[in-house]
Amino acid sequence: MGTELFLVAVRVSSAGKITVLTDKKGGITIDECVSISRFIEKNLNRDEEDYELMVSSPGLDMPFMVKEQYFKCEGKNVEIISTEGSKISGLLKKRY
Repeated sequence: MGTELFLVAVRVSSAGKITVLTDKKGGITIDECVSISRFIEKNLNRDEEDYELMVSSPGLDMPFMVKEQYFKCEGKNVEIISTEGSKISGLLKKRY
């Protein structure tokens, strides 16, 4: 689409639910989600396949899935959960 948007994840369930997670550095708007949804639907055929499409940004409680999410959150406080299960909060900095 020629924007600064980045794809975080696409999930397709066996029940025909398509979930598209996308974001951008300044945060994605509802209008951008609508545009992406329309773009995807334009390329799918409801006569051939019954589906439910949801386009949104990842929630604040979701783990980072792509490197662009780290770049987006540089300089912000984040919380991580260690492999042992303990929560650690801190400022996300760029590593040089």
